[in-house]
Amino acid sequence: MRLRVLVIDDKLGRSPLHQRQLTRVFAALVDDCRSTGGVNFALTVEFSAGQRFEGGCWVNDIEIALAAVDETKDSRATGATALPDWCLVLVDMQFDYGPVDDERDDPPLVAQHFGLEIEAALLARHPGLPTVRFTSSHERDIRTGTTRPFLSKVDVFSNGEKGVDALRMAMLCYGQMSDEVKTWLLRVPSHTPVASAALIEVYTEAFLAARSGEFVLLRGEAGTGKEVLAHYMHSVSGRSEGPFVGRSVASVPAELFESELFGIEKGAATGIGRTVVGEFEHAAGGTLLLDEIGASSPAHQAKLLRVLQERHFTRVGGRDLLEVKCLVVAATQDNVEERGSSGEFRRDLYDRFQRVLYIPPLRQRTQDIEPLARRVLIDEMARTGKSGILLAEDAITVLQHSALPKNARTVQQVLSRAMAAKSSQSVIRGADLVFDQAVPDTERPALLAPWGTNNEPLVPTARLEDVAEAAGGASRTGKSGTEAHHGIRDAPILERGALKQLRAETARRERRLACHALERCRHPVTGKLKIQPAMQYLMDDPTMTPMGAKRMIQKLMATTQRGEFSVERVEAWMRGLQQRDVQ
Repeated sequence: MRLRVLVIDDKLGRSPLHQRQLTRVFAALVDDCRSTGGVNFALTVEFSAGQRFEGGCWVNDIEIALAAVDETKDSRATGATALPDWCLVLVDMQFDYGPVDDERDDPPLVAQHFGLEIEAALLARHPGLPTVRFTSSHERDIRTGTTRPFLSKVDVFSNGEKGVDALRMAMLCYGQMSDEVKTWLLRVPSHTPVASAALIEVYTEAFLAARSGEFVLLRGEAGTGKEVLAHYMHSVSGRSEGPFVGRSVASVPAELFESELFGIEKGAATGIGRTVVGEFEHAAGGTLLLDEIGASSPAHQAKLLRVLQERHFTRVGGRDLLEVKCLVVAATQDNVEERGSSGEFRRDLYDRFQRVLYIPPLRQRTQDIEPLARRVLIDEMARTGKSGILLAEDAITVLQHSALPKNARTVQQVLSRAMAAKSSQSVIRGADLVFDQAVPDTERPALLAPWGTNNEPLVPTARLEDVAEAAGGASRTGKSGTEAHHGIRDAPILERGALKQLRAETARRERRLACHALERCRHPVTGKLKIQPAMQYLMDDPTMTPMGAKRMIQKLMATTQRGEFSVERVEAWMRGLQQRDVQ
């Protein structure tokens, strides 16, 4: 694969020395891409002065620039308006012209806006031509009143990674190339499946954020690759030699939140005989991933808010301000925008992230499914010691047309299950793929109604006041609804009929809630209950109180930890519990 860049510049077109300098920067870019492996493209740079030498003078000539663009047109293209095969065309804005002699290298006259004329002529002939202004003065371009993209000569010819990154981003943002070349320019590792345009755009934004050291919030469903993206940002941020520290914020107890993240000063409390280093200090010189930040409490969010705002923190019991010396990346599968409007997630904390990246689910970027499946297949063969197992095209088609509720995790689970029944030198076909009938992890799961035995939704439990009024309790006693509720046992008809029916209905509903919470919110492999999804599922039920949900979660956790994973056992346990409550 060959990429071609054309530079239309008076000095670069006339000076071989300047040409070699710019060519070295492009060569450094290609060498940087080769460091990730798998690169097989060549990049050539050609130059045109956009001038002709006549009578001892350099004369500006637009036709020479147009001819330089058209002379290497793709041989398959026909017609004057066919788009040339240039990956990028850099056009200088300021051209020097006039007479020269042995004592003068550069012409004495200056045409400040001749580059604008060349640009207009090129775009008029080839509207889709990827042209970028190549100038050393941003202010002059801004005064022209246009918003055309530009590339700074100062950045390109600077030493180190700055010049390479300037060319890299110009080619990524404005160049004309395949998606495969874009992944190489982004230095995406060969083992990371990035093929769709949507994911390439996300990785481009992540590259910019990592290079600039911005605070980034990654959003997306479970299994979309948020942690993989965080590792990629760590590798391209210039901090790859430092540590990568990942911590789930939701798993940190409330009373230990500050000490775990910020550390404890020596002597801050009895028994603290030495300074305890927190996660922000552990990640110094590297990257800190704060996972599941959407599940953190508002009190935790308030403590993080000031750190992100001031870029400083203090240890527990300390007074010294410590600088944040790491790249901070947060991740969540919750819809934090919606939670922010409802007050569950602090909007001011959301605003402290300079860049928010959303990773689409796999069902919206089917181009990534095939490379992901083949990568999972290679990893599974290395893990199991098998070899020569191939993935048929119909198996790829089945994966691309499946819901993939857990995204990459579903692909890994399905292929791992299929490989277990295969021996070496075999083929996995579409019929070998077996999917679980699971509810997908969405950014904010809707209320899943518990279903009865006849596939009918259970009738919502009525309030005690409504039952008392319907049974005539309030009218018989002459009391208000609240008084009737407190004195409900005083009415014999309620004790015999309505109250008993209410309790039985409540017991049946709670059994269904517990069973469905276990079905939908437990780990598919270990069988352990996932606390946050289960708590959210139970609290979405209008009849469930926080204390009741917490009590049910504790019971379900104890059940799953004992290995009692079957729904029948949990239902029997809940039925016995509710019968004792009724009695």
